[in-house]
Order: sequence, then structure tokens, then C-alpha cells
Amino acid sequence: MGRPSAQIRTPERQTLDYKVQLPGGGDDDKREFLGDVTSFANMSGGDLLFGISDERYASGRSTGLPGAAEGLVNANLSAEIGRLENLVA
Repeated sequence: MGRPSAQIRTPERQTLDYKVQLPGGGDDDKREFLGDVTSFANMSGGDLLFGISDERYASGRSTGLPGAAEGLVNANLSAEIGRLENLVA
């Protein structure tokens, strides 16, 4: 009998960030999204993964580890891609 496979979870870092949902249309949401993009641009690039929660300590603080892959429910992905591209431009 083989050993059970370990679940590999990549923690957030300077080039990886997990987001539960797409940024909203408010100014604060736009600023946060553009801050993440700018941070990646100033490094060697990076990935924002939307639709993934992060695990939390009992205190509510993020562990930096991915939690559930909840997906993007009822999102018009073509429209959202265009909206985010326009924000970056």
C-alpha cells in the first residue's frame, strides 16, 4: 500500500496573490487591483488568481495559504477581462 499523496499548496508571495472575487467598480477596489498590478510590474511579473479564498487564523488574519477554490460565480468573463484590461491601460 502506498503512502497518501500530500496536498501541495503554494503560499502567497511577492509574485502570487489569491483573491476571492474580482475587483468591484469602486475607487478603493480599483486602487487595490492597480496596486497589485503595479507591484508585479515592478518585480519580475506575477499572478493574481481570482476565485480562491485564503485560509485564516482564528484571529482572522490570513495565513497566506490558499483555501477553497470557489470560482467566479455568475461572472461574464469576457466583459471582466475587458474591464480589467481597461483599468490597467
